[in-house]
Amino acid sequence: MEKNNKGIIFGIVLTVLSLALCIGVKTAFKACGPMENGMYMNCHKAENAAAVAGAVLAVLSVLIIAIKNKGARVALSALTAVGAVVSAILPNNVIKLCMMDTMHCHTTMRPFIVVVSVIIAVVSAVSLIVNAVSKD
Repeated sequence: MEKNNKGIIFGIVLTVLSLALCIGVKTAFKACGPMENGMYMNCHKAENAAAVAGAVLAVLSVLIIAIKNKGARVALSALTAVGAVVSAILPNNVIKLCMMDTMHCHTTMRPFIVVVSVIIAVVSAVSLIVNAVSKD
């Protein structure tokens, strides 16, 4: 693999995963719907926070593609890994979810956020290592 393609490939994979997180929590893996009175439960805040985290991770991932400087790519990969870890701990640790463990936010949204965020963190860590040891 050519030196210049490493950052692009990792950036594309990270961008796709980050967009999957951002879009997934607003569509198929969203939080519980509104209550009978029209108000949303607390898990809706976790959904919104995860969507924003996915968008920020997508921007960082695009920067990994756009920036050619090795040190900047290493720093962006590290920042993306940290952001993904933060994203993984958002639901029910930083922002509490519904009281019942059988609710949609616990059974669908939270596992999706955790799994995708951990994958993003792992890919970012590999990107960091590969970019750090590359000779360009």
